[in-house]
Amino acid sequence: MKKTILHLPIAIFFIWSTHSCTSFLDVKSDEKLTVPTMLEDFEALLNGPDFILEPAEGEVMTTDYYLSEEAFEGMYCPVNADLYRWIDNPLIQNCDGNNGWELSYQNIYRSNVVLEGLQKYEQDKGENERSRNVKGHAYFVRGINHFGVIKLWAKAYDRVTSNAELGIPLKLTTDFNEISTRAVLKEAMEQIEDDLLKATDLLPERQISVRLPNKVSAWAYLSRFYLYLSDFEKARHFAELCINSGLELIDFNTLSFTGAFPFNMDTNTEILYARVLTTAYESLGINLRRVDMDLYNSYADDDLRKDIYFSINTDGSIRFRGSYSGGGGGLFSGPALDEMYLNAAECYARENNFGKAKEYLYHLLRNRMAEGYIFEDLQDSSVLEEVLKERRKELLLRGIRFGDVKRLNSMGGSITLVRTVGLEEYTLPPNSPNAILLIPQNVIEISGIEQNPR
Repeated sequence: MKKTILHLPIAIFFIWSTHSCTSFLDVKSDEKLTVPTMLEDFEALLNGPDFILEPAEGEVMTTDYYLSEEAFEGMYCPVNADLYRWIDNPLIQNCDGNNGWELSYQNIYRSNVVLEGLQKYEQDKGENERSRNVKGHAYFVRGINHFGVIKLWAKAYDRVTSNAELGIPLKLTTDFNEISTRAVLKEAMEQIEDDLLKATDLLPERQISVRLPNKVSAWAYLSRFYLYLSDFEKARHFAELCINSGLELIDFNTLSFTGAFPFNMDTNTEILYARVLTTAYESLGINLRRVDMDLYNSYADDDLRKDIYFSINTDGSIRFRGSYSGGGGGLFSGPALDEMYLNAAECYARENNFGKAKEYLYHLLRNRMAEGYIFEDLQDSSVLEEVLKERRKELLLRGIRFGDVKRLNSMGGSITLVRTVGLEEYTLPPNSPNAILLIPQNVIEISGIEQNPR
């Protein structure tokens, strides 16, 4: 314990001193940084509060929620207002914290610090179970943060064109002087895949907290990753590894709560990794966001989620209270077991194995519907559509929807997002360039990397 106490300040100082120190974040730094060298330091560095945060920009751009005209006019952050309407803004001004680009690359940088430090550590002292765990954690962090960036700042993946499309800068070292370039989409995806696969090999089966990744966490992100790439065989494989890992869905018939929020991130048995959307964007606040009424009405009366996920405001609008993170902090965005059932169901439906798709879908819904609910016998031709509908309803406000819209539109989904502010209607057509965020202008000016086209 004494060693941990002695070395923890080193890691804390390092986190503070690297807040905006790299060329791909903001400006170069001349600071002399204290570099961690002990396993305790590396663990402390990876367990900082920012590591569970995920970019919220995609959720701001979905239409699963809306703002009243008064709430929209009262927002103090122009970036938030522009994202909400899909209007270009180079994110020069942050809102209530780091934008998703900066947040993600800070976490990537720190994971590289750990990986480079571990290489030296293991050269001197050899590899052990603890160092493997830390190394797997660092690869996991680097992989999921690059993945978060690519879903927002790059085009949806297309296997045919991926070798010619702009991806994102891949940061694999701590070298401040490394010239930033944008890897092509194919190369970037291959790097994310490699990091997550390494994490699965190195991470332990279990951890003491859902805030620490384990093998199941990495499998879950690989399922998300491959689904985004439309590699349905691999997405299904990793989803089923999670499903068969011994965890159980929550039966909402047994769920009881006395407070305002039904879930707690530390006790929710479906959570595979505790992660939340950054609270940088005011419009996502529980007192401002309102659930789309058509979406709310799509839940059947016997669907327990209608009461558990939502409450009704005094003005009759709908409030979402069903985040797996509970009422504090950001909206839950990590992988959970329910998502894996939907991933597997979608993949089987796309492989025309409709029986297996319905098996996974109905198993999930039996844990969501009131006891005695009678399910309609779905026709094979309707299975995929039903899975996608349930995906939107079950995974509401988890930071997943915008990536789904991009990937489904790239497959011909024809999803147009529409929002009304006052008398103005705004639309985001399928495959619009505005579904790809502009890279922050200060990053463009410092690094010289190519901006996303308009």
